[in-house]
Amino acid sequence: MPHEPLTEQQREFMLSKVSEPVIAIAKQVNFAERYYALLEQFPKLPGDFNPNVALDTKIDLVTSFAYPIRYYKSEGGYFMLNKKKFAYSHMRLMIEIRQAVSFHFDLWRDDTRIGGGSYQQLAVAERLSRGEDICWDDWRVQQKPWCYSEAHLQTVLTELFSLFDDLCQAMPEPPNLQIKPLTYH
Repeated sequence: MPHEPLTEQQREFMLSKVSEPVIAIAKQVNFAERYYALLEQFPKLPGDFNPNVALDTKIDLVTSFAYPIRYYKSEGGYFMLNKKKFAYSHMRLMIEIRQAVSFHFDLWRDDTRIGGGSYQQLAVAERLSRGEDICWDDWRVQQKPWCYSEAHLQTVLTELFSLFDDLCQAMPEPPNLQIKPLTYH
């Protein structure tokens, strides 16, 4: 289906929101290709009455990964990486799990956000920077992997955390960064 090409203002907005440093790192780890492969493997099913994974199971699965992550009940519930206990204190990660799973990554330096966004936004910005044909809806309409069983959720979380690991490993350390040992809870 044909779409309107991006305006220069839309293009600049997308690239500046994610930021060139984050896009460069996303390219290094082949972020967009890996994220879109996951979306193809776990699409949204038609209908509103599909099986859902229980909240306790979601919490158990997320906290089984070696990250200092806490579940917060407010605003419908979300998971947040504890930056004070994480080895890379300049990295932020927020996770929302309903039937779809959404990761939101940000890079900070000196209490200033450098760049980032949802995994969808990182993938779209990477594709845009490579010169691919992008429309505004690619950015605006959030695509997420959908999970209808514990096995689906385990697979999706494993790949999304793997992407986060790779971003962390590829990220140059900011000046005067003190790497803290990873603590398990």
